[in-house]
Amino acid sequence: MLTRLFVALTILAVLVGGYFGFDAYKQNQAKAAIVAQNLAIAKSRERVDLLIREAKAKAHQAVVKRAQEFKTFIDSKKPGAKPFSEDVVSISGGWNAFECQLPGTAKNCYDEYIAAKFNEHIFTPDDFRAATSQAIKGGVQDIDGIENQLAVDLREVIDGRSLTLAERPLEVAKFKGAIESARQSASNGVVKEAGGLVAAEVFTQIATQVAVRLGVSAGIWTMAAGSSWWTLGGSIFLGILANLIWNYYTQPAQTVEASMVVELDKMAASGSAVIRDELTKKVAARSQLWHTTASEKFQ
Repeated sequence: MLTRLFVALTILAVLVGGYFGFDAYKQNQAKAAIVAQNLAIAKSRERVDLLIREAKAKAHQAVVKRAQEFKTFIDSKKPGAKPFSEDVVSISGGWNAFECQLPGTAKNCYDEYIAAKFNEHIFTPDDFRAATSQAIKGGVQDIDGIENQLAVDLREVIDGRSLTLAERPLEVAKFKGAIESARQSASNGVVKEAGGLVAAEVFTQIATQVAVRLGVSAGIWTMAAGSSWWTLGGSIFLGILANLIWNYYTQPAQTVEASMVVELDKMAASGSAVIRDELTKKVAARSQLWHTTASEKFQ
């Protein structure tokens, strides 16, 4: 009798122990799953941060490249300084200088002559607008393309799978919508104002800053071809070269040419610096919005 009771109690103990042991096993498994999940999330966050840093670095490289394009454009026009200088110190140039002093001539007579020569030998306002537009709008397009790829990369990291070709544009649209919502609700005024990425608006903002830095009228961006075209060359160079040019009879063309090259160098440096600095602000604001939007995906 006692033997049977002992066996029964032993079996019961084994069953009870097994039950509680299995329960503990399940709890340990659940804990391990949570740890693995948290580890996976942490790794995903690290990967997301890395993707954003890489996107930001690519955007900065694009900005530097676009600013350099503007400088290259101005530099490429420096050979025109020689024929420009030869024209303005020629007999014909001297006659224009004299003629524009006669009573009854237009107030901007000589300004227009100098600017016409500038337009002929160096670049026109249309050339200038096109080069500036290419640098600024091209920079915006570069940033936008980098952002589009970032949207796809982030989703693939978060989901742990590759997106199909059909899914990619949808994810880009969702990401941009989330970014715009974050921008509109941003408490940081700089991010809110600088975070927009509409090419036409960005061009107007930055081009105006270029005009201010170079001392020309912002109307250079909107005026019709041939309308007050002389303001560009006149505004930039006449004030600096006026005294030199008026003394044609004692100043050789080489002196005028050297002065023109110096001013073109200044223009290339100042204009490219504005484009680089303003687009860099866009990248800084945009990358902050990337972080905000990516963080919300983990909540």
